Amino acid sequence: MESRATRPMNWWQFHQLLWQRKLVVAVILALGMALTVAWTYTRTVVYRSEAIAQIQSFYRGSYAENPAMQLDFSRAHRIIAESHPVIERALDSSGSSRRPVSFEARTDGPLIHFTVVDTDYRRAAEFANCWRTRLSSSWD
Repeated sequence: MESRATRPMNWWQFHQLLWQRKLVVAVILALGMALTVAWTYTRTVVYRSEAIAQIQSFYRGSYAENPAMQLDFSRAHRIIAESHPVIERALDSSGSSRRPVSFEARTDGPLIHFTVVDTDYRRAAEFANCWRTRLSSSWD
């Protein structure tokens, strides 16, 4: 049994080794690119649509005096926006019987962002707009 000492490889030796094995390197790169392209084409295309509504609260005090009050209002509006009756009314008014892939309401101060992700861009935009409209009409 013969033991050989290994020496560390210098940077220029690494380049020389890659150049000597250029066919193997080219095949590995081409195979990696081909697999990436094939995997990408198997993914489902999804579209994201967003509608924004501004909340007019009936709080008469100053939010500067009580900043937690604005956070409470924002949280309450988000919970109402994601409630089952509001979602069902938005689905009915959009004319689609199928729910989108995903939807979420997020608050940013006095604004509510309605984000809808779906495989059809028209349905995503229509549902986001109907959702915003249905939520606004539920407060009137």
